[in-house]
Order: sequence, then structure tokens, then C-alpha cells
Amino acid sequence: MKVLKTVMVMAAAAVLLATLGAGKASAAKYDNFVLLVDQSAEMGKTYNQKSMNFIARDVATRILNNIPTDASLQGAVYVYGVMAAKDQDKIQRVQMFGTFNKDKFQREFENEAKPQKGPSSLSVALRETYDVLSKASGRSAVIIISGGNLTDTGEPSTEALQMKRGLGDNVCIYTILVGKSKQGGKFLNELTEKGGCGFPYSADSLSSGLQVQSYVKQIFQGSVGDADSDGVPDGQDQCPGTLKGAGVDSRGCWVLNNINFNSGKSNIKPIYYNQLNEIASIMNANPNAKIRIEGHTDSDGSDANNQRLSEQRANAVMQYLISAGVDSSRLQAVGKGETSPVASNATPQGKALNRRIEFTM
Repeated sequence: MKVLKTVMVMAAAAVLLATLGAGKASAAKYDNFVLLVDQSAEMGKTYNQKSMNFIARDVATRILNNIPTDASLQGAVYVYGVMAAKDQDKIQRVQMFGTFNKDKFQREFENEAKPQKGPSSLSVALRETYDVLSKASGRSAVIIISGGNLTDTGEPSTEALQMKRGLGDNVCIYTILVGKSKQGGKFLNELTEKGGCGFPYSADSLSSGLQVQSYVKQIFQGSVGDADSDGVPDGQDQCPGTLKGAGVDSRGCWVLNNINFNSGKSNIKPIYYNQLNEIASIMNANPNAKIRIEGHTDSDGSDANNQRLSEQRANAVMQYLISAGVDSSRLQAVGKGETSPVASNATPQGKALNRRIEFTM
């Protein structure tokens, strides 16, 4: 993707992959999957007025509902965080490894998956996952849904690395962060990196049905002649080279809602934190990608003040991404002042749209 432009309509996410699939050939990317769902005691915390373990189960249920049934998949679903003395008892085998049946997998998960009282046992879950997948044939996707709890009964990073060394290119690790822990996000990003493929994501970005559908398609389905694996065939892709994990529209372009500011201010509104966290996750999953952050203003005030304010806005966003784990060498912040309006400055609504951030690859 050469250029990433933010769009100004909140409905942008609704177009993600809405037209994909009609008349397009696709091929299954994986033969097997294992879904690991964190239900440890740490997940009992509240986030956005819901318990984190409920959010994790809800995301898992909707992922299972969207996994394609037109391919012959083998799968398993494990809950980890069980209080037990023996390692083998620290995971709940909700669905043993076998032929994927959507109705059966969903029913078993909804009936059996429960919050647990023990510490994280992701290390045990990854060890069992490796054991199961080493006996399977073909390529495998491992999806981890967690708050990124760093207190584990073992060493998850070591287990992930051993699995990757053993299975090589036949396994990829995908992670979904529940909550907003920066340490947890960094930990899950590192697990993804150890997988060498896959990408990190956040539960906040899987709130709508279309978002989940887009996410699952990126993992499980690859269009024939789709070099960047975004689900849009190369011949129709207007933005080739899309970053791994970036949600795309029907053109194959990464679209984001605008990040806007109050008049004369450069502080980031909390409503944009999740969006910036998602950008950071995608950047961290694509270590060679660089972005230019452009700050803009409306026409109120002098040219000099607006130039300074636009730079402050761009720097505020850059510092947020740095704090979320993106290396500063991959970010460039510039101010454009009032020189590039996207709407008329004659109305309050137009001015509000012009007080914005845009991203360029």
C-alpha cells in the first residue's frame, strides 16, 4: 500500500470486505487451527463495563461462527487459567482436536467455557498445542485471546519459540488483546513475532460483525493471486502491499476514521485511544513499515500559530504510538498548518473536520 488516508465517516468500518467473495476464487490458507482463550483469574477484571473473561469468550464465539465451513479444517479449542496442581490439568479442553463442525464447536464452547480461578497457564496450552499440531498434517493457525497476563505458571515465550522451531512455516501465531494493558499488548506482540507470521489485533477492533468477518477472512481465506493476503485479488487491489492485520475496504485499502481535535488543542481525545492502539499493533506486526503523521488545523488564528499547533498535534500522536511500542525511527511527524483543508472553514462542522491527523505510508 503506497498511501494510507484517513476517511471522515464513522461508517468506514461497515464497508470492510462487504463486497468481497462475490465471484472471486479463494483458497484455504490453513488445514488446522487451535483457539486458546484466557479465562484466568486476572481476566476477571472489568473493562468497558464488562468482565474481560466475558469479552474473550464473546470474541471466541464470534470467530468460531465466522470460520469458513467450505474447507476441510481440523481444530481444537482450549481454555487456560484452570487452578490445578498438575500441568496437564491447567487447561480446559473444551473441544478436542478433530474435524471442525461450526455448530458443535460453538455449542460446546458456549456450554463449557467458564471463568477460572487460577493464574495464566498459556505456557501449558502452547505446549499441548505443539504436541497436537506436530501430529497433524498441513499448515496451522494458533489464535490466542488474552489480556496479556505476564504472570504465568511457565514460560509462554519459550513454548511459542519451541513450537515455531519444530513446525517452522507450518504454523503462524495470531493474538487478540483484551483490555488496554500496554505491557500485555507488548507481550502478545512478541508472541506473534516469534511465530514469524500472523499478526496481533485487539478485541476493541472486533466489536462489529463485519470486523470479525474481515479478521477471520484474513486468517483463513486467501484469494488466488493475492500477494498481500488482504482478501482482495491482485487484479482488483488498488492498494497492493497492505500491512499484515490491517482491515481493508472493497478496494483493498487500509481505511481509518479521522482523529480530530478540539479547537486550539493538541491533546488526544480518549475516544481515539483504541484506534491508535490498533495502528500501533499493526505497525508492530510489520517491523519494516514506516508512517508519516500529518497534523492539520482549521483557519482560526494566525498562520504561524496554526503551523505550530499542527506540529503539536502530529507530535502528540507520534508520542502515543511510541508509548505503545512503535520505534521512533519508523515515525515522522509533520505539521501542515491550515494549508490542506478537507472541508470548508466557513462552517463549524467544516472546521471540526479540518482539525485532524492523516497518515501516509
